[in-house]
Amino acid sequence: FNQMTFIPDEIFQHQGITNLDVSTNNLTHLPEMDMKRLKYLNVVNNSLSTLPPSMFEHLFMARLVVDGNKLQLLPSNIGNVGNTLNFFGATRNNLTSFPASFSQLSKLKVLDIRNNSLASLPRWNKLTALAHLTVAGTHCVETDGWAQEIFGN
Repeated sequence: FNQMTFIPDEIFQHQGITNLDVSTNNLTHLPEMDMKRLKYLNVVNNSLSTLPPSMFEHLFMARLVVDGNKLQLLPSNIGNVGNTLNFFGATRNNLTSFPASFSQLSKLKVLDIRNNSLASLPRWNKLTALAHLTVAGTHCVETDGWAQEIFGN
């Protein structure tokens, strides 16, 4: 709640930071990141329209929350954190699709994508750890049949 529009790039290069919360500000851009130990990132309630691909080069990332931004797409390399990311929250964005690498998030337990504009949900066969999926308020036209196979309705 600081109404920050800018955070110095040096913060996103700091090697010792494991948790970073810059939520509820006025950020429109995140710089490229080189935070080797980053486990938790919270950028809720900003005005981000993109995420830097370097964010998904952090092989310790366990929790990512990007709710309440202006995201339409996720970086194509999101699957790079497949062995560590267990919580992903992206509610109240403008997401229209997911990159193919999203299916590589094999450790993902919680996925909350409420209130987006998804044309379809892809078949995520490899999301075997998924225990909690929330899509309420998401305008989904097609699930390619996977939702019925998994949930029976």
